[in-house]
Amino acid sequence: MKKNVLFFEGNPKVGFGGGQRISLEVARCFEEEGLKIFFVNFGTENNFFDQMSLLSKDAVSLRRENIFLVFITLILFVKRNYLNTENTFIYSAIKSGDAIGILLKILFGFKVVSHVHMMKEALNSFSQIIASYFYSIVDYTLVVSKSVERSWKLENSFLILNPVRKNFLKDKEREGNINKLAMVGHIIKSKGIERFLDDFYKEIESQGIKLYIWGDGSDCKRLKEKYPRVHWQGFVKNLNFELSKCDLLVFPSIVPEAFGLAIVEAAQLGIPSISSNLGGQAEVTNSLFGAECLYDLEKKSSFWECFYKVKENYKYLSNIGVENSHKLYSVKYFKQSLREVISTV
Repeated sequence: MKKNVLFFEGNPKVGFGGGQRISLEVARCFEEEGLKIFFVNFGTENNFFDQMSLLSKDAVSLRRENIFLVFITLILFVKRNYLNTENTFIYSAIKSGDAIGILLKILFGFKVVSHVHMMKEALNSFSQIIASYFYSIVDYTLVVSKSVERSWKLENSFLILNPVRKNFLKDKEREGNINKLAMVGHIIKSKGIERFLDDFYKEIESQGIKLYIWGDGSDCKRLKEKYPRVHWQGFVKNLNFELSKCDLLVFPSIVPEAFGLAIVEAAQLGIPSISSNLGGQAEVTNSLFGAECLYDLEKKSSFWECFYKVKENYKYLSNIGVENSHKLYSVKYFKQSLREVISTV
């Protein structure tokens, strides 16, 4: 078994999202299995970089425009730590990391494990071709949902469902009144937040329901001006604490997502979710609460049908969501799956 891992990740933002939280879980598992982590950062030196550095034996940032300088810096980093193909493999969770990893594989023979967090349908045609080529060259891929597995039709893949650590913020019994709706995510067009607000916010507000949205993105400033009475929360470090004050999560993405981490996090708090019936978000929602919590984006009445079903069966959905989240998306199961990958590499 390999003793070291070159760990490729990065995020250009100050805060970090679900993908980086999963990468931290991967790093923790590697450390527990006795692997030495050598972190190669493709983003800014932010909160994620700080946390990864605590888990790493050594770390380097490659945020440079010149690909030649990036590669030379990485080679020097590898040499400095006496890393070779006999004792080291590469783990990558980002496309730029896949590209560099494949180059190191071709030149020196390193094995590459790529973590696939993206649906094929979410990319344009050119990006699909490039990504498909990358995934055909790497030694193994880790897919985060069955939807991703079907989307890419990968032969060398391990299905490893994203985990959520147990938290203890759930109330003993939620009342079932839906007074506060929540949405969490990157505030851009594909996430469907503006479409949801255009379609449903007027009716939601007329029922006295407050809407809280956590996240940031290119559409945030414009949407704040368009919908000033929405409670825009921005980025917060302790999202679970804030989310626990809400009664229902809505995941309105208009594209098929690879997963839906916020749906699992909400379920652990006893909060049901309503999701668009696409991709990984539909898969996760269905696994936790059933198909009655999925709505058709093309039928506005479909959302309200889901809403009133959730309201009618709130306590049951709250309890079954907690039970299923612990059963299907546990860190224990995640680690067991990763151990299989480590032993194979």
